[in-house]
Amino acid sequence: GKSAHRKLIPIKNNKVLPRELPTVARALKKSGYRTAVAGKWHVSNDPTKYGFDSNFGGLHWGSPKSYFSPYKNPRLRDGPEGEHITDRLTSEAIEYIHSHKDRPFFLCLWTYAVHSPYQAKPELVEKYGKKEDSRGLQNSAVMGGMIEAVDTNFGRLLDALDEEGVADETIVIFNSDNGPSKGVVDGIPVSTAYPLRGMKGHLYEGGTRVPLIVRWPGKVEAGSRCDETVISTDLYATVLEAAGIEPRK
Repeated sequence: GKSAHRKLIPIKNNKVLPRELPTVARALKKSGYRTAVAGKWHVSNDPTKYGFDSNFGGLHWGSPKSYFSPYKNPRLRDGPEGEHITDRLTSEAIEYIHSHKDRPFFLCLWTYAVHSPYQAKPELVEKYGKKEDSRGLQNSAVMGGMIEAVDTNFGRLLDALDEEGVADETIVIFNSDNGPSKGVVDGIPVSTAYPLRGMKGHLYEGGTRVPLIVRWPGKVEAGSRCDETVISTDLYATVLEAAGIEPRK
């Protein structure tokens, strides 16, 4: 957004995560967990230098070259031509679950979606092109298709945990990193934070109030709500405490 709209001035972005900083993956790996990332990494060119044993598609890119195979990603194998990267990354994550179910694992699935370039499966674009938001706010068929792809694949991931019998002993965290973008496809804005002020890149609520959903059987009551203010870096201490690991000072 224009600087005039950023009266809360953000700090300068760091584009590379310093290697000496502690990470959740490094702490869990030291305690016997297997660790993996599938998808967007964006803070260096190699997540395996930060505590991840396995990497499927993670490098310095903030967005994919293409959402459709061939992906032109040296860290991710291509699927059949035209396969959507959200499906591919979830398939890699599910395969990882199947092969690591017998010991503790930490898996980050960051699907790239719903980041630009805005590309959804043709059948989903057609589906949402037939729908209309009565408020006139969310009419992007492409964004609708990208969101459904994330939703469907998250369901596939949960099904995999059920199939392997580890759902009741696995904490699942669904979190977004920032608010919506001002992108436009075919003359239609892809998203809006209305009625919140600001969007991606702003420190107003439109840029910082994002989904955070936790499934922790036996600990978090289904359907319950928490009104505590949190930031994604809080997950470091939270995950380590849940795993019984003392975080670094």
